[in-house]
Amino acid sequence: MGHEQEADITFSTVAAAAKLYLSGVDIKMYSINIWDNFHLFTRGYETKSFADLKGHKIHVPLFKQASPMVMTKHLIEANGYNINDFEFNFGNPFGRPEEIKNDFIAGENDTVLLREPEASYAMYNVKNAYESISYSQLWKEDGNKIGNIPNAGLIFKGEFLREHPDVAKVFVEELEKATT
Repeated sequence: MGHEQEADITFSTVAAAAKLYLSGVDIKMYSINIWDNFHLFTRGYETKSFADLKGHKIHVPLFKQASPMVMTKHLIEANGYNINDFEFNFGNPFGRPEEIKNDFIAGENDTVLLREPEASYAMYNVKNAYESISYSQLWKEDGNKIGNIPNAGLIFKGEFLREHPDVAKVFVEELEKATT
């Protein structure tokens, strides 16, 4: 069902999937999910608002135009702050969630934006970590004024989907049960 170092089924950001698809990779995005499960964690200090993050470098997954930063920018501005008053780090060539989580656990950075499963793993492994800002809570308070941001989806390798539609169907059914 797959080759070494290849995936038949994966979750990916919409932007990454679109880029792969446009480059000719045979994939099918089966569903687009709205996930607001980002959490901003701090290590060694607590915050009550975005203002408390000034002076700290915020490590963000992916890149400046990707949904984690788009959501961050919206929430900062919706809460009355200027995005230019904050410092962000995206990694090189882009912020990989696993690396951001590992660096946070190792104490190499003190402010990170993570989503599941990295968020739970980080909180479990860092004794003086705080969930400073829950994007889910802010999103609810904001009234979702800009609508949902479709930031990730379920992707099947085209060949896998054509050869194993029954497996894909079962996978999707189980995913729906697990997420509703």
